[in-house]
Amino acid sequence: MQSMVTTGEWSGTAVAIIPARKGSKRLPGKNLQVIAGRTLLCRAIRTVEAAAVPKIVVTTDCDQIAKEAKRCGATVVERPEELATPEASMWDAIRHAFAQHPADLLAAVQCTAPLLTVDDVRRCLLTAERFGRCGCVTQTNSWCVDDRMMPHRMDLLAAGSCFGLQARELEGYEATKHGYKIPVISEIPYHCDIDRREDLEFARFVIEGRGGWMPYPWDIDSTRDAIGCV
Repeated sequence: MQSMVTTGEWSGTAVAIIPARKGSKRLPGKNLQVIAGRTLLCRAIRTVEAAAVPKIVVTTDCDQIAKEAKRCGATVVERPEELATPEASMWDAIRHAFAQHPADLLAAVQCTAPLLTVDDVRRCLLTAERFGRCGCVTQTNSWCVDDRMMPHRMDLLAAGSCFGLQARELEGYEATKHGYKIPVISEIPYHCDIDRREDLEFARFVIEGRGGWMPYPWDIDSTRDAIGCV
């Protein structure tokens, strides 16, 4: 059975593309929401930067998001109107940006997944270079909001927080249709995708370590340091 690559350096060129459109019905302005003093977009950029990906591109249709992306050192691609609707494919927007900033390897990173780690990004690129494409998964697909916020069901869930692809795999790719060749299991034992206010508060609880208590033991010190969480 094939398995993810966990160590080493990728040999080809690499680019990270972060899709961040302005429209969000459940949580308006979610890409610019702040956790531990940084916007979700900034956190994603800093995580990818710490993973030593040399080129970081943000595709957006929002002036505020573009301004924040530039402030954080990313390159901005203006997303066409037809690729910025709720019905538009995120992957079409990524292909549009990738055509302007091509590379051998692509990391497609969601800034609404603030528990993504530096190691997750690196392992996605390393695994994609060897096997063609992969995606980050977590080992739990549910957590309960009680006074401890402990995860309560274990499973492999397609998190969607980071995808790694070789350039030749990108044409026509849709994650929901084509899936992964190889799952890259995140070191974080549960997935949090910011889509609602409750998701944001949960992520703040975990990342900011409120009350000095973390919901599950893992080593995130290196990631917290890399993206400036104190």
